[in-house]
This record gives sequence, structure tokens and C-alpha cells, in this order.
Amino acid sequence: KKHICPVCSAGFSRPSELKTHSHKHTGERPFECGLCGRHFSTSSNLGRHVRS
Repeated sequence: KKHICPVCSAGFSRPSELKTHSHKHTGERPFECGLCGRHFSTSSNLGRHVRS
């Protein structure tokens, strides 16, 4: 695994996985629900929210 998190040393195969993981450390939540305005750290969490 060549993409290593500088905060916790977790390893990832893809740079996009590292970027998504980094949201855990930064608190960034770039995915916004268009219906209620809540923000999520991953698109899959947003999708789960929208489907529920």
C-alpha cells in the first residue's frame, strides 16, 4: 500500500481512499444533502441518508 496517512499511518491502495480517510482526521464533510442540508464525510454516507 503506497498511500500512507501521515496522521495515523493507515495504508491505502488508491489516493482517493486516502483522501476520503483523511476526512476522519480533519472533520471535513464535503457531501451535502440537498433536502435537509446535513453534511457527510463520504458520498456513501450521504447516499445511505438519502435512501432512509
